[in-house]
Amino acid sequence: MGGFAGWIAGIVGAVIATTIIDLMMAEGETKKFIKGIASLLILAVIIAPLPALINNDFKLIEDTAADEKPGEDLMEDYLRRVYLHRYKNYELAIQNKLKAKGMDEVIVRIDIAYEGGQIVIKSVNVDTSKMVLTGNSTNIDINGAILEAVESVLGRAAAVKTVIK
Repeated sequence: MGGFAGWIAGIVGAVIATTIIDLMMAEGETKKFIKGIASLLILAVIIAPLPALINNDFKLIEDTAADEKPGEDLMEDYLRRVYLHRYKNYELAIQNKLKAKGMDEVIVRIDIAYEGGQIVIKSVNVDTSKMVLTGNSTNIDINGAILEAVESVLGRAAAVKTVIK
């Protein structure tokens, strides 16, 4: 969605968001303040394309190639962001499981790739170079704990690379 359609969608979105916030706010000085801020936001959305109009960069219709579907890149970008967010949450979950086992300051990175229409995990990198053992953490099987944490979060075994410096 580009040009004119994006501008209209931005205005409509700002108006809807402002209306919802207005309905949820209680009467009083705060509501007046929020209404003023929301009005400035809507005004900013309305005048946003003015610099592009002045520089002749504003396009009413976005140019697309004949074989390209409008919005295809947008959907791919959205899905890529969803997957990246999901795997960042997996990294944090693995770190939290290791912390619960007495291994603090462990850094986990999951390397993913897009192959054949699927997201695949290339490797799970666990950096223990700054690891701090906490609590009653004597005689810990570090590699076993890492593999167990990875398998419990991801639901399967993955290629785990442990970095120890």
